Amino acid sequence: MQEIMQLDSSENIFESGVDRVLQCVTPDGTIKRSPRSQEWANFPSPISFPDFLEEEIASQPSALRGEAPKSADVERRKPAFLKPLTEMANISLGPNTFAIYLAHIQYYSPVLVSALTSDGSTPRILADVDVDVFGLLVQWLYTQSLLNSKKEPAYQHRLMALWVLANRLEIPALMNDAINMLEERRRMENTVQMKTLGYVYANTVKGDALRRYLMEVCSRSVGTSSSQLELVSEMIPEEMREEMRKGVNFKLEDGDDLEQIFEIDMKGFHVAVPNL
Repeated sequence: MQEIMQLDSSENIFESGVDRVLQCVTPDGTIKRSPRSQEWANFPSPISFPDFLEEEIASQPSALRGEAPKSADVERRKPAFLKPLTEMANISLGPNTFAIYLAHIQYYSPVLVSALTSDGSTPRILADVDVDVFGLLVQWLYTQSLLNSKKEPAYQHRLMALWVLANRLEIPALMNDAINMLEERRRMENTVQMKTLGYVYANTVKGDALRRYLMEVCSRSVGTSSSQLELVSEMIPEEMREEMRKGVNFKLEDGDDLEQIFEIDMKGFHVAVPNL
């Protein structure tokens, strides 16, 4: 008896549902709209739903769109050793191979990351880089220090080449540290090492901070008169000599206070460092 009652109840529900459906169908077979649904149907829509959905999805970060994240969507965090770092990049320079934590390269130089080779061979961007200069770069990536084993500033020629490398790899903080340390080393030795000037001028352009710094210190060291420049003509590139003649008009005189002459504000030779 209970089963018959349940069956009758189910049939009543089914018949009720059918009746409601039939009430929504007009004799010609079209669907009747309720006042509320008709109101929504008449509401003006400037763009179709698919277009709106497409624009909404496009406005979301790439990670939410299911795409590979672009650099602008990824927060660059300074690497730390609080947790194990496992990914390494092997970079060869001649017979020497540097194994560097990939996180440090990614943070400081996306340019170098894009230049890495799958087989660990020398990236083309590092083809002319001396192993000692690259060693300084690796040391800085981990410690932000450019001191040598004697706890002194690295040699001038290496710091000049390091600035060039940092400029090439777009690491502005290293460029500033390198030029600051270069000035410290120059003061310590009380001279300018000129053997790397040709390399610097071959790998920089007019107006670069390193060029301006070297023109400043060389002008103060040897003067800018023709006779003074002639004495060091073999050590200073022709382009630099021309810049010194047209730029800083400086002539050393007997009795000049060299310590006062060499007071240089290094902030004028710094490049902008973005907040990472």
